[in-house]
Amino acid sequence: LIIGLFGLITWPLAAQICDLRTSKTPIDSVIQIDEVPITRYLTNNLDYPFEAQVNNLVGIYIGAIRVAPTGELISISTIHPIDKSTALNFNETITKAWRKHTVRVSGLRDTTDFLIPVQFRLSKGFTSEPLPYHVDTDLAPPHLSKVIWMTGCNSAGTAEIVNDQELLEQSNTNFKAKKYTRCIKSLSELIRRNPYNPSLYVMRAKSYELLGETENACADYDYLRCFLNYTLHKQTPCQ
Repeated sequence: LIIGLFGLITWPLAAQICDLRTSKTPIDSVIQIDEVPITRYLTNNLDYPFEAQVNNLVGIYIGAIRVAPTGELISISTIHPIDKSTALNFNETITKAWRKHTVRVSGLRDTTDFLIPVQFRLSKGFTSEPLPYHVDTDLAPPHLSKVIWMTGCNSAGTAEIVNDQELLEQSNTNFKAKKYTRCIKSLSELIRRNPYNPSLYVMRAKSYELLGETENACADYDYLRCFLNYTLHKQTPCQ
């Protein structure tokens, strides 16, 4: 992707995003559900919500679970959303694991956050390969769990993904023309697929700021600073 930019979906970030205590230890060596590594459990039990498939929503959802050394599940949160249905499904699946299954947590000395990325892909039919899209994995923060793959099917055969380059060109053109709402729309589609690219977030935050949408701008600035460890060189409107 082009990174010479000023630098989704609007969503409240997890309250503890600036207080993440991530583990350097792979999650599967710490947490098992019914004697199965947690990522395999999630692969078998997470759903690709029908609403997301109908709306051709693809991208990377990032959820976080905070676990105590005793094995207690302290909280579930969304770090990077795709839409409400994917966040709700993650929350319900994790909650069910702790309530209805045997959870074994070992090797934790302190309360720890585990960051779990789920990549949603969409195909045009049951026998079709998933539609490809670019992800800047080299820009991902350390200590993420391994990616869980979810593949859905648009059975009507109408699934499509707008080219990244086209979305970037739309974003740049609309930003220069001061059409910030349109700029945000195309940037948000890119950000669903590229949650690790700071340039996209900087440009969207600036667009929000210029529209006077300070809360949304600050959510993006907090994500940059706290999750991507990105140094902001200019003053933001956030306290």
